[in-house]
Amino acid sequence: MEKTPFFKTDCPSCGAPVEAYSATAVTLVCGHCHSMLVARSGKGRSGYFVANSGRDSALLEDFSPLQIGARGVFDDRKFTLIGRLQVHYDVGAWNEWYVLFDDGQTGWLSEVGDLYAMTCLLAQKRRRGPKSFKSVKAGSSSLIFNGQTFIASDVRTIHYRNTDAQGELPFNLSGNQATGEVCDWRRGNLFLTLDYSTFPMDSYFGRIVSLDSLKLQ
Repeated sequence: MEKTPFFKTDCPSCGAPVEAYSATAVTLVCGHCHSMLVARSGKGRSGYFVANSGRDSALLEDFSPLQIGARGVFDDRKFTLIGRLQVHYDVGAWNEWYVLFDDGQTGWLSEVGDLYAMTCLLAQKRRRGPKSFKSVKAGSSSLIFNGQTFIASDVRTIHYRNTDAQGELPFNLSGNQATGEVCDWRRGNLFLTLDYSTFPMDSYFGRIVSLDSLKLQ
């Protein structure tokens, strides 16, 4: 079933149509001129308008098998890929795909090489790990979640000026000082992500997946 946009507008840079499918949309990237836009509440017909952030998005061609608009299934819940955050670092880049489930909930499909992990936001906001982001050490820090021990697998400060985007995302990438502090934790195929840049802390839980298991179309 084709999804209906949450709101539609025109790109302030080139006039091409721009659509958002989630009420959480903050950053939108024009599919025509690649201008990075910021969505804000307003008094217009739709209640929203977009402003040009002054940044353009230039995605690195990484030959990902995923694309905006792809449909799939995770735990018997249908979803659509509506956004892409491409994070650049010293030896390459990785993708975080923003997922909108048909029930209105959101999640993330992480793509690092040929490794994929689907995580969904946990409804209850409470601290699950160390209080200080700087105290977490990849490979040695641990935490207990649902009675099981998880080990920190990746600890990164993401500088949003070193990212590019496609589609829509739920945060603003335009500030030069904007950063994210994210820790990934693993136990076998189970995956837990803690976002220290939000308060209260956002927690995402899921597991390693194969593309075949997601039944992507």
